[in-house]
Amino acid sequence: MATALFLAVTAAFGGLSTAEGAPVPHLERGQEHRNQQFALTVDSAYLRTPGGVAPDRRELVVYVDAVNLWTSPQLTAVEGLSRSVALTRLPNATPAGTSRVDDGTPSPVLQPGVQARIALTLSLIHI
Repeated sequence: MATALFLAVTAAFGGLSTAEGAPVPHLERGQEHRNQQFALTVDSAYLRTPGGVAPDRRELVVYVDAVNLWTSPQLTAVEGLSRSVALTRLPNATPAGTSRVDDGTPSPVLQPGVQARIALTLSLIHI
């Protein structure tokens, strides 16, 4: 009975089909994107081969100017800011870390309203 009620309610709201997500914005250098947590402006990017790693591994480092839009400090680590970046042509790229460009602090915490240049590192395989 509970299952039948669940299916009836689900059908009333579009069934069990997957909902369409919001389109991912395509950003060019200098364009800002805002979400609920951050304002991000892409500055530049470069591809590197990390030392001491398998030769088929590369990392893409994306420099962004980031501003924390919340009223409390926010993480930029893999669980935070780096999840805001996705590469449409490289969907298997995985966040590998963040650091402040000015002082090299790994996984910095952004204070509210303060802009910082952040290096987002994405791990790429077989490039």
